[in-house]
Amino acid sequence: MGGSKNLPAPVDGLALCAICNAGCEGGMQAQALRYGWKVRAWVTNPERVPVFYPREMRWCRLEGTYRVPITYSVAMEMGCSVYGREWLDWHEAVIV
Repeated sequence: MGGSKNLPAPVDGLALCAICNAGCEGGMQAQALRYGWKVRAWVTNPERVPVFYPREMRWCRLEGTYRVPITYSVAMEMGCSVYGREWLDWHEAVIV
């Protein structure tokens, strides 16, 4: 964040390996946004963006330092409340 003096909350970041992080900023960006691994800079409440965990094949919402499992339907509602039509566009051709 360019040297911000504000300490980020745990929900403000996900830990990714260097390869995945580079992918989220490059060729995997659409997938990273679809699955909540990357959040647009203008999103003021990142905890409202659901996150998909592929190894567990489940969606979660982040609450402090905890992951709370949610259904796909709840993930869609949450994502739409943040991104609107853009979220639906990311998920139209994807079945999770």
